[in-house]
Amino acid sequence: MKSGFGRFAFGLAFGLAFGRASAMTPASVPAADRPSESPDSGQALAQFETDFPAPQELESSVRFWIDVFTRYSRDQILLHDMDEPGRIYAIVDVTGLSPDIQGQKKKREKKAAEERERISGALKRLAGRDAGDTLGTDEEKRLLALFGPAPAPEVLRRSAERVRPQSGLRESFLDGLVRSGRYLDEIRRIFRERGLPEALAYLPHVESSFNHQAVSKAGAAGAWQFTRDTGRLFMTVDDAVDERFDPLLSADAAARLLKRNYEATGRWPLAVTAYNHGLVSIRRAMRELNTDDLMEIIRAYGAKPFGFASKNFYAEFLAAVRVASDPETHFGPWVPLPPDRFAAVELPLPLKLDTVERVFGADGDTLAALNPAFRKAVLRGEKEIPRGYALRVPASTDVRAAFEALTSIGLLPRGAWRAWCRETAGDVFRYVEPVIGGNPHGFQTRS
Repeated sequence: MKSGFGRFAFGLAFGLAFGRASAMTPASVPAADRPSESPDSGQALAQFETDFPAPQELESSVRFWIDVFTRYSRDQILLHDMDEPGRIYAIVDVTGLSPDIQGQKKKREKKAAEERERISGALKRLAGRDAGDTLGTDEEKRLLALFGPAPAPEVLRRSAERVRPQSGLRESFLDGLVRSGRYLDEIRRIFRERGLPEALAYLPHVESSFNHQAVSKAGAAGAWQFTRDTGRLFMTVDDAVDERFDPLLSADAAARLLKRNYEATGRWPLAVTAYNHGLVSIRRAMRELNTDDLMEIIRAYGAKPFGFASKNFYAEFLAAVRVASDPETHFGPWVPLPPDRFAAVELPLPLKLDTVERVFGADGDTLAALNPAFRKAVLRGEKEIPRGYALRVPASTDVRAAFEALTSIGLLPRGAWRAWCRETAGDVFRYVEPVIGGNPHGFQTRS
């Protein structure tokens, strides 16, 4: 099997081996203390605003998501209007009830549901009152004030059916900022090399908080949340290697998917929304409404699957970019994880993990951490790491000695050596196979 590392031809500073181009060595990893964030020049900002406009009517939703990401904690559940997210009816305190423990999660949900029913009932009562009736409680007055002067009964009645719970995500977003230090600079490089706006590198803040192990209820996996079927269009996804769980390999897949979306829609707001909702459905909405304006689609497209998550995905993205561009304002001092440092070796033959441990002198836990695409079958020694996979090993690894060890145990022919490729600003370790009448060493570089 050909690894995803061999399917695109640009170098990453982490030392990954891609296609026929070489990768950067660990020595060339940027030494920045903090991952670079969003554009800081006036020209770059102007280009961002051109690519990713924020219409005034969307601003309330963007502000809502900024608050969800930065102001409200996991101990708070907001009850808000689905169509007007900025209209927050109540904040439910669920301190002491973890969303990660099943029994406590159910108690959180029950507490929020009870408050939701209470608010919904109050809105229905307000909708049914006569124009001359006096408001009975301070709560009714407070709720009515959220709608502005003299809201129509039908508005209140519809709003009663649209009360939605949303947990605060402050801790999750900060965790994502910390995790992003391992990958963000290189993801930005991937998008830049693909000719795409670098701001798209922040999408994992919305998808997974940069958690490469995340798996959704629908089976979407990894930092970029690819389903199995979509992932297989761009990556290797099987029971030995699942590249959805590799933040960099899946970043390149996301870049290709987003580029396809943009080429099909001609607008980045639509391309980003299609990442969540699907390109086929977005193009159907464009045809039915005869528009390429996302706001018009949000207002008028009535297909049931185009629900809250899809309507808000672009606003969430804009909010994530704004927060990640200025994290200290929202979170104070913070320290990102440092970039991973390693070398990469294109495997010349399938190998079991225990053999890799022995010849490369790395323990299984280290190799698993550096190669998150490995599945349980590989980690348990039930399946081999496939030939062509660009194996990540610790930066201090003596790769030539590893090749010699493979030769000494009879897995490679005598004379296997490391060949240097310098098509980019770094080195890549490659196996070279014996040929007849070749160079004086009797080997040539694989390509």
